[in-house]
Order: sequence, then C-alpha cells, then structure tokens
Amino acid sequence: MYSYIWTLLSLIVAIWFITRLLAWTIQWLLHRYAGVLVHIGSVGLFSCRKVILDVKKGLKIEIDKAWLSSCFVNQEVKKPVVVCISDIRIQANVHQDNNRPNQPSERRTTEENVTLPKFAILAKYIGLKINNLTVMLLNTMIPDCLVHLDGQSINLDIAIVEKCYSVILDVVGVNCKALRSVNDDQLSQPCLAEMSWSTFIHLQARQDNIKHLKSLRLLIDKPHANMTEGFLSSLQLVKKNKLPESLSDKDVPKESVAKSFNWKLIPQEIGIDVTELDVKIVRETKQRTLSVGLKTFHTEYHQDSACQDEEKSFCGLLLEDFHTESPQVKFAELLKLSLKVLISDTSLEANSNVHGGFFNYHHEEVQYWSSVITKLSASENKLALEPENIEQSKHISPMYLKTREISAEIDVVEVSAAISSVSNSGLLMGLQTARFFTSLKPTDTVIGIPYLAHNISCDLEIQTVWCHHYNFHVSPDELKGSKHFWNHVLYLELFRGKALKKMLNQQDKILSLDVMTTYIHVEWSTNTINTLLHFFGAITRIRRMSEKQPRNNNNVALMLRVDSIMLDHRKPKSYFVVRELN
Repeated sequence: MYSYIWTLLSLIVAIWFITRLLAWTIQWLLHRYAGVLVHIGSVGLFSCRKVILDVKKGLKIEIDKAWLSSCFVNQEVKKPVVVCISDIRIQANVHQDNNRPNQPSERRTTEENVTLPKFAILAKYIGLKINNLTVMLLNTMIPDCLVHLDGQSINLDIAIVEKCYSVILDVVGVNCKALRSVNDDQLSQPCLAEMSWSTFIHLQARQDNIKHLKSLRLLIDKPHANMTEGFLSSLQLVKKNKLPESLSDKDVPKESVAKSFNWKLIPQEIGIDVTELDVKIVRETKQRTLSVGLKTFHTEYHQDSACQDEEKSFCGLLLEDFHTESPQVKFAELLKLSLKVLISDTSLEANSNVHGGFFNYHHEEVQYWSSVITKLSASENKLALEPENIEQSKHISPMYLKTREISAEIDVVEVSAAISSVSNSGLLMGLQTARFFTSLKPTDTVIGIPYLAHNISCDLEIQTVWCHHYNFHVSPDELKGSKHFWNHVLYLELFRGKALKKMLNQQDKILSLDVMTTYIHVEWSTNTINTLLHFFGAITRIRRMSEKQPRNNNNVALMLRVDSIMLDHRKPKSYFVVRELN
C-alpha cells in the first residue's frame, strides 16, 4: 500500500519537475534567440499563472493563465495537446519604436521553394485556444490615440490533408475602438471609430512549398463599423507620411519588379464571404451620416487542372440586399446581383443577372458627400501610371481574345433610377425587363485589330421602359397599350433588336440588322423643360438669365405616339416601316 503511495507521490513530483524544467527551457529559448524576457509568477501541474513577456521597448504581453489540455481528458478540445490561454493582454506604444532604423529586407525570388522543418509535422497534434484577448495600441494613427481591441475566443487548428498543411483560424467576437483624449473645452467625441466582426479562415498549403496555396477560404461575419471624419482623415495622413518611404522602391529596376510576381502562387480555390455588413460614416461637426449595408457578399474562384485537354477557371460573384443611404435620402438599393464567368483555352462565357435595382441622384446630397469623400481621399503625392505598363496592357487583351469564342448574357429585371433635388421633385425612370446576349466567334481572317475578325451576333430585348415626373405615378401595368397618361415623358412597351456581322474575307463581310418596337410615347412639356434645365444648370453650374419660365396650364406642349416601328437591313436592301404615328 505504501509503495503505491510513494509511486504516486514520485510521479507527481516528477511531473512537477518536468513542468518547471519545461517552463525554464521556454524562458531560456525565448531570451536566447528572440530577446524576450519572460517572468512567470507561479508554475502548477502543466500550467502557469501571471506570465509577463517583455518583447521589446513599448511592447508587453501579460497572460493571466496558461495550461495544457488534451482530447483524452477534455471533450471540448480535438487535439492530443492543446495550448490554452485565458485572459491575455497586449500593450504596445508604437511611437517608442519609431526611432529604430528600418532595415532593408532581402528580396527572395518567387521561384524558391519554402518548406517547413520536418518536426513541423507534429503541429497536426497540437492546437491553440485563446479566451478573452485584449490589445491596447497607443499612438497608432494620431497622437494621444488609443486602439482598444477585445476578442472573445481564438482557435487555431492545424492538420495535414492530402500532402497539404490545413490551417483553420476561428476568431469570434472581435470589438475594436479607436479612442482619443478630449479636453473639457472640446466638442468632439472621444470615440473616433468602433468596429466589430467575427472571422473564419481556412487555407491549405503544399508541404513541399508552403508558398503555393491550394485553397483559401475567408468568412467575415457581421462586420459593423462606425467611423468619424476625424478617423478617416487620420488614416489619410498616415498614408501621406508613408508615401515618401515607399517612393524609395522606384530605384528597383522595373524589369525585376515585373518579373517578381509568380502567377502560379494564386490558389486553385479562393472563396470570400461577407455577411450582414453595416458601415456608417459620421461627420463630427454636423449631424450627418452615410450608411452602407450589405446582407451577402460572395466571390469565388476555382481552377480545374484535372482535365488533360484544357484548363478551366470559374469566377463567381453574388451580392444580395445592398443599400446606401443617409437620413435624408436613399441613394442606391440592389436586391440581387450575380456574375458567373467560365474561362478555358478556347472559350470565355459570362452570365450576369441584376434584380431589383434603384439608383437616386439627389443633387444636394450627392454633391455634399462627394466633396467629403473627395477631401478625405485626396492625396498631394500621386504616382503617375507608367507608360510602359499602359503599352503592355494594350496588347494583352486583343491577343487573349483572338483565339477564344466569347459569349455573354445579361438579364436585368425591375431597375429604376431617379434624379431629384431639394427644390425640384425631378424625374423617375424605370425598366421592367431587359436581356442582352452577344457571341463572338474567331475566324481565320487576318485584320490589324484581332477581335474585329470575329463573327459577331447581338440580341437585345427590352420590355416596358417608362419615365415620368416624380409626383405623377402610374403603375407600369396600366401604361400598356396606346393610352397616354400626362406627365409621362417616355414610354416604350417593347424593343427587339438583332445584329449580325459575318466575315467572308479581309474585304467582304455580311451585315444584317433587325429592329422592332411597339407603342412609343414621347411627351415634351413645359414642366419637362424646366426640370431638365434645372438639373443641367445645377450640374454644370450655369445660371439661367431669367428664373421666370412660361407657364402652360395644360402642362403639355407636344406629345408623340408611335404604335410600331420595324427596321430590316440586309445588304443591299433595307426596309423601314412606321405604323400609327400620332
């Protein structure tokens, strides 16, 4: 019985000694190779408390508790060894480290293979879990500015799947605030910006070269941001201060910079998702806000190289429930936008759908926010675009399209736009449905501009286009037919057009054109003229000589109605037919 007790006590003492030895080894390694001073308050059974790390001048890390856990004793973790950290605080004063000279970094060629040491394979058995992270950064953007960041939990998981390192980083509940000290006599708010989000990152890198990413997935959940004008001005000031340092890179030869990027480093799979975005810009001096919201943003890229005949690449984009507005005016709204592009060695296919779009040009509000954004984004030091790059871009696109069959389709449903101001209600325009399809097929004909040698066909169909004064609204369903409603500037029930160009040789080609329209209404009134002159004068800053305008009690000076128009052009003959012109 006593032997078992002594064995147990000896085991506990041995584990305690190993833990102390491990803690001392970590202290020595960090101080020897990283120059980090580590102070440990107390050491327990595979745990330690009150750990302080002095990384460098102005940077200190405090850990309240750190311990080792395992999936064998804790069902909440999934790895044999998991490093758990609770209540970690990071404090940094950026200005204290600004006096250190910037050492030039050695440029590595992108052709080098970067591999991890062989013992890195043990990382698949180790995990990291952090609870309650606090970061405080002083003097980051402007003097006396404090950035305070809180994170609920951070989980890091590394695995090896199909000869690739698989890294999963899950960051939950991040809150960030930019604060500044305010005197009693100042009217500005102490909070410059406030942000919150959650992030999930999943990437896979090849074991033989970690620079080659196989896949990259990024999810940003519920990013909310409230930024003031002072915060954006501070960011712009930081960019201007850093610009002279970046200009020193101009000494690098252009050829080496152009060749330094390896397109093979682009991952075969890329996915980026943003959900429930909400961004607000607040002016400190005036009670004005500009908000941008987005329910879903999804973009993906997939490269399929499994097929031996040709490589195929797919790109996709999805936007849902986008809107931007101020308390006074709604500027834009979009229910859904989707874009799909399929690229191969022989073809390029694109498909786009737009549903439920609304765009509003309110003159005073647009001019106000345009001036604010222009002021914030203005930079005195602007880098001119190199002419060599322009010349290269001119030759990339035509040669790329020369041997590919191109097809594109665009569908638009229920899109409207408005133009208005404080003193004028303006005009409202709308489109019920529109469909455009085009196809370009390469030929053997040789012409100076490559893509002009394609056989081209285009189809366009538009249904129910209308434009009326904002205060006079009639539903599009009631506008159908030959009946005209006053104060409706334009109405078009149906438009169909088809164009075809076929190359026979360098000199000869076949061109055909078919156009058909039904029920066109055009109204030209005094009210319409005054509205157009008002916005034209406001936009171009041209004042009319007299503000007095002639009045027409009937509000109609001229109205034109055409029931149908048909155009048929096939060389050498053309037909043009107009019916019911009133």
